[in-house]
Amino acid sequence: MLSRSPQTIWRYALIEMWRLIILATAVLVTVISFSATIKYVADGRLDALSALKFMMLAVLPMLQYALPFAAGFGTTLAYHRMAQDNELVASHAGGVSHRALLVPGMISGLILAGSVSLLSEQVIPRFLGTMEQLISKDAARMIVASVQRGEAISFGNVLVHADSVKELGPDAASGASDRLLLNHIAAITLNDDADVQTELTANRAWVYLFPGVSRAGGGGGEFSDQERSTFVLMRIENIVYKMDNKSGTQAVMDFEQDIDAGVRDDPKFLTWSELRALRKTPEQMSWVEQRRRNLAAHMAHRPTINAILESLKTTGRATLVSDDGAEVTFEGRWMAWRPSAGRWEVLRRDGQERVIVDVQRDGRVTRHQAQLARLRIRQVSRKGDRDMHLELELEEVLTSLPGVSGDAANEQRRVSLRKLRLRDDPLESLRQMGSYELIDLAEKRRVDPTRNEEFLAGPIHELESRVEDLQREITSKQHERMAMSVNCFVMILAGAVIAMHLRNSLPLIVYLGSFFPALLTVITISAGQQMTHDNGLVGLILLWGGVVGMFIYTGVLYFVLSRH
Repeated sequence: MLSRSPQTIWRYALIEMWRLIILATAVLVTVISFSATIKYVADGRLDALSALKFMMLAVLPMLQYALPFAAGFGTTLAYHRMAQDNELVASHAGGVSHRALLVPGMISGLILAGSVSLLSEQVIPRFLGTMEQLISKDAARMIVASVQRGEAISFGNVLVHADSVKELGPDAASGASDRLLLNHIAAITLNDDADVQTELTANRAWVYLFPGVSRAGGGGGEFSDQERSTFVLMRIENIVYKMDNKSGTQAVMDFEQDIDAGVRDDPKFLTWSELRALRKTPEQMSWVEQRRRNLAAHMAHRPTINAILESLKTTGRATLVSDDGAEVTFEGRWMAWRPSAGRWEVLRRDGQERVIVDVQRDGRVTRHQAQLARLRIRQVSRKGDRDMHLELELEEVLTSLPGVSGDAANEQRRVSLRKLRLRDDPLESLRQMGSYELIDLAEKRRVDPTRNEEFLAGPIHELESRVEDLQREITSKQHERMAMSVNCFVMILAGAVIAMHLRNSLPLIVYLGSFFPALLTVITISAGQQMTHDNGLVGLILLWGGVVGMFIYTGVLYFVLSRH
């Protein structure tokens, strides 16, 4: 008889518990999902169909928060009803211990803890990512849609119209997440009074998109951490412009704009295995990758200049290549650094009145003879470029075009040759390194007294701090997921013990006895996750403190219960 009694009461308790848990979970998760959806509907970011899809997607992620309360509620009511009907007293009188009576709760707790663990490690991150995509704007699609509808694209005080657009995907050279090619450009620039200031036409323009980057006040692309912001750089080439009834040409013109668009790079969208991989390759996050590229570009600065200086010293000339395949060779005996201008000045070779610069493109050579030639290094935080390139600025220039004699050379006040690199660019090998390898190499260069590269300290610190911040966030997310899973088990156990302990109280009073401790544990888990992210491992004390405290609270009540 005794051997069958526990099985009977266990089966009965399990059926009653799960009936209430499922009902409570359905109600709670629906309410929470609706609450999460209505904000975006009110903001106009979701239409009716998207709102319904968003709400359905939110069901699984919200289980992580709904299940602890639903499990505690269902278990509390099931055990409290059995206690009030004296079913538990009868079972105990029949030789069934309190510990045996808790077996259905412990089994249910293990099942729910395992389910929440599986959901939070594999399913919930993917659903959160899909939800993020629904409420975010895709900058590339916005621009493409505007062009296809025949609408002008706004870049601050510039309105740009293009006949067609082509999506080219990510651009490894600049670090842009997307690159677009606009064809047959017509644009106008407006002054503060919205009057037309300049009219532009061009055959093409390139659009580069940098998620997680903003202009930070208009001074060029600066980093922003995990913001839903996309920095857009539009580079128009071979421009014909008209301003104040005067016409002219310009090789390149850049326009910048921040767009509130894009999906944030956030570890919460990653599964457990992806988080472990992220520890080893933190540059998967765009806000770390931008700083890695920033450090690589700074590290390439000195080797690039040294290579040019060595070439001038040994051969009297240095050769660079442009992005469009042109070969630029300039002659000189040395370069002098001008700190006030932040540029290198090419010193003429002995006996020469001008600096000679030859540009070879498609087998044809254009010769520039300049009174002054300056070489500038463009760093990664300017104009949205996540790269480093050289610019050769020539002043008071005589240009001899292919097939034109030197006497008929064209005179120009200034010529700029942009996007230049060494043929064996040291940046290429540096960009292949991971964050940790790059930091180690940069630190060795910085402390080497023979290299004098103390200027690397800032970029090193930026990358190190972002990597450390990411490591803390990964740790906090992993422990948060584990704590929420364990909390389900603890809540079911606590609900059962509290119901048995307060069997003579009203059901609402009994449930509140488990509800408030459950609320406290969820708050401490969330607060502990944020503290761990901000301050490191010390935050784990708070994160796990609520769960451990709830377990101790349950153990004390069980001890009192078992003595009576």
